[in-house]
Amino acid sequence: MSDIEALLAKLNSKPRFSELREIWRQHNEETWRLRPEIYLRLGRAFIKQAEYLLGLDVLTAGLIHSPGPAIRQQQALAFAGTGATDRARSILEGLRQEGYQDGETLGILARTYKDSWRLSGDANHLTIARN
Repeated sequence: MSDIEALLAKLNSKPRFSELREIWRQHNEETWRLRPEIYLRLGRAFIKQAEYLLGLDVLTAGLIHSPGPAIRQQQALAFAGTGATDRARSILEGLRQEGYQDGETLGILARTYKDSWRLSGDANHLTIARN
């Protein structure tokens, strides 16, 4: 098993936060650029543990090598988790305008409008989230 395959297997095994942090600390950009899904998986793992800033670091680095929708969706989710709702919405609206109207993109986008509703009390945000 290659080092990359071992790393992907470790990320699939639900590692603890300390293990995730060590993976990120030791990452090798030259190796990871060959398999940008490592950035995506590690970023998701940080987000699942509510470590949004570390998730943003990982996903932003991954965008250099893979600017596709999956990393951008997760980056938006991390921004939303930090409270940067407008930034998250901007990324998601960009994806939507590019034709990505899948459940993941629209679901996270709806979440940003719901978050805005919670903060402002403006029912228009809730209506947009529902639609």
